[in-house]
Amino acid sequence: MIAAGWVHRHQLIVIEFLQAENRLLKDRLRGRRLRFTDAERALLARKAKAVGRKALLELDTIVSGHPVAMASSLGCAEMALR
Repeated sequence: MIAAGWVHRHQLIVIEFLQAENRLLKDRLRGRRLRFTDAERALLARKAKAVGRKALLELDTIVSGHPVAMASSLGCAEMALR
């Protein structure tokens, strides 16, 4: 039980770090659009599907409004084909 609590806390710390990193990188982009390869879009779509649509809507990701956001509504297979 103690190990599970430690893992959960560690996951929260990692998530906070990644959120801060995403905010900083997003600020650096200053509205410029990111360009992804088809392979990168497929990878992000698979990862987005695992996270789930509801959780994605709560996140402010670097690619908000980009294929990852669309992947949750289209489904991974459809997104990989586009």
